[in-house]
Amino acid sequence: MHCAYSGFRSIRNKGCEVELEILYLLIPLSLVLVVVIGVVFWWAVKRGQFDDLEGPAYQILFDEEPTKPESRPDAAARETKK
Repeated sequence: MHCAYSGFRSIRNKGCEVELEILYLLIPLSLVLVVVIGVVFWWAVKRGQFDDLEGPAYQILFDEEPTKPESRPDAAARETKK
């Protein structure tokens, strides 16, 4: 049964009571969702996700030649000891 909105009077109508019961689920669910989004945002800020917003955008524009990994002197010394 569909009931027309007539302010708070529609809460007393038996047909509208079923439609308003969904609020008992939706309001707590939305509050939990807000808390989850807040925790994820706080985690991202603490991890430094928003520290440099422009750097990656400019980094893609520059062509850099890949460099060869340099051999470390301590690695060469370990090879000669074997």
